[in-house]
Amino acid sequence: MSSLAQWLAQGTPKFNALRAQGKVPLDQSGSTLSQLFFARADLSKLDLSNAEFDECTVSDSDLRGVDLTGAYVHGGRYERCDFRGAQLAGATFEHVEF
Repeated sequence: MSSLAQWLAQGTPKFNALRAQGKVPLDQSGSTLSQLFFARADLSKLDLSNAEFDECTVSDSDLRGVDLTGAYVHGGRYERCDFRGAQLAGATFEHVEF
């Protein structure tokens, strides 16, 4: 089993294809993403509770309905990302550009 970071590092077209095939589990709680760049990723409805994002650059990605409860997002840039319906209770965002 791969981690979310490993799947995203392979490129978003491959990641999105794996998601469409049901090969990426929705429960990605506690994931650590560090210094990744990705665009047009479908992260919608993933459980990313208590996940850590460190200096990631995310562009044009779908985060609708994602669970970021208790997540820690430090540094990085999030451009044109769709966060509609995201659960953000207890999430911490520090030094992030939107």
